[in-house]
Amino acid sequence: MSVLGEPMENELTVGVLEAQNIGIPSTAGTASDYLPFICMIGADFVALSLSCAIALGLKLVLAPSFPIYYISSLAMYFPTFFIMIAVLGLYPGLVTHPVDELRKLVSAVSVTMLAVLAATFFQKRSLEYSRMTIAFMWVIAIVLLPLCRALVRYFCARQTWWGRPTLIFGAGKTGNLLATTLQKQPRLGLRPVGLLDDDPYRYTPAADGSSPAYLGPLAMAPEIAAKYSIQYAIVAMPGVPSSVLSTILSRYALCFPHFLVIPDLFGMSSLWVEAKDVGGILGLEVNQVLTQKLPQALKRSVDIVISSVALIVLSPLLALICLAIRVTTTGPVVYKQSRIGKGRRTFKAW
Repeated sequence: MSVLGEPMENELTVGVLEAQNIGIPSTAGTASDYLPFICMIGADFVALSLSCAIALGLKLVLAPSFPIYYISSLAMYFPTFFIMIAVLGLYPGLVTHPVDELRKLVSAVSVTMLAVLAATFFQKRSLEYSRMTIAFMWVIAIVLLPLCRALVRYFCARQTWWGRPTLIFGAGKTGNLLATTLQKQPRLGLRPVGLLDDDPYRYTPAADGSSPAYLGPLAMAPEIAAKYSIQYAIVAMPGVPSSVLSTILSRYALCFPHFLVIPDLFGMSSLWVEAKDVGGILGLEVNQVLTQKLPQALKRSVDIVISSVALIVLSPLLALICLAIRVTTTGPVVYKQSRIGKGRRTFKAW
């Protein structure tokens, strides 16, 4: 039978019975629908609150007479951040690369801080706010937001409600590899519940029995999606012709809110890859961001700002470390070495 051939009656019956026997839970209205959203929003709220508190503490150390109640009104701008994060697709933040997530978090924090500065300027209250405090909060939030999100994923990944049930199209090598990857990395937020393939002999379960079950042919996808409220489907069939893949998309994509296709591009880096519509033809553009002048300048600026703020904040601790080195050893406090940099230019690394 071909990949898209209609299954015989006995095949469909066996598949339905097997889907019922493995106990796929229906996710409609369950905790997996809303708890991941609540957890990620809570992580962001804790990170922003801590950033505000730490920034205010640093400001009070430098200027004890600064009025605290002005900074407390920064919390009114938190909804701007949450709206930005929602627009950028980070709630609940499933299947998100850490670098891509960090980039979006930096954008959301930057827009929020700019909104604070703009609002205070137009309200003629800029003198009531400390730009240094806002800068501190911006830097600290960039650090705490990914950290809090990573901690939430680490602890929540152990819970049964974490992750969206996912149906995998293709029971061959790629499908099994994908299922194994999702099972080993539950923090990605996708939980494989079964594999579909028109050729049942391609399915090779793991020796330890941890592989998701083979449910039947591809034609069962609409019934399983409707009965168990499966929201994610992944097509892991890179070897099929493009015409067959297009037919699969046209037949089954509308059955799932999220339909992901794994292309036949193994070994290609997925970072900075963006889909482009080239006159109706799908293309993948690989952006070499750091070879462009503007991203280089922005990265350099961010490096200088973060390094400067970190140096100021950590200067008391660094001074104590230098004193301890001077007292306990006879060598220099600061170590330097000649290194070869860009263009084979020699520079001193401290």
